[in-house]
Amino acid sequence: MAEKYGSISKELVDTREMISKELKETKEGLEKSLDELPENITRAFIKGFKEHEK
Repeated sequence: MAEKYGSISKELVDTREMISKELKETKEGLEKSLDELPENITRAFIKGFKEHEK
């Protein structure tokens, strides 16, 4: 019985570590996207302006 619960505990810890890793990667990706956002908006605005001038 103890082995069964030990196995469940290990799976929970592994799952928590996997979720923590995924959340960290997602957070880093979002932070990078936010950092690049002003540059991307500016680039899109300039592209739209140039196309409008044609």
